[in-house]
Amino acid sequence: MNDGCLSALILFITFIYGIKGRECQAAPLGMWVNIEMFYYFINIIFAYLYFKYISKYRRENIKLVFVNCFLNLIHTCWLIYGNILYYKNCNACTLEFKNDNVANQNLIWIMLILIIIGYMPMIKCCTFSILIMCFGPYLLRSLRRA
Repeated sequence: MNDGCLSALILFITFIYGIKGRECQAAPLGMWVNIEMFYYFINIIFAYLYFKYISKYRRENIKLVFVNCFLNLIHTCWLIYGNILYYKNCNACTLEFKNDNVANQNLIWIMLILIIIGYMPMIKCCTFSILIMCFGPYLLRSLRRA
């Protein structure tokens, strides 16, 4: 539920400030922001469906857990791509948008904010992956012995 509310808040802020203006010539920052917004929209729908399932059956569904893990993995890869785009082309896009209107300058700020907010799911995904890699073989051996 918290994930859906956070996604709705991020979408609201991004719609207000980030979708106007033109694309930077050095990098597709606007495309990255639009796809990131699409991810958060999908995340709201998934959180709603997941909440409805748990409310109806009063238990977890392993398929939905795996879909959530897959969405988090895709989102982490997209955030890594966004980090590369932003930090590699930030100066060029800032100089390009320097004399333009505020809407174009907001694109750079919105992308930075989305990347900073995206560090939370990125850390969550990486931590979970490391735990699986470290403790997965141990758990499998324990299950075979039991």
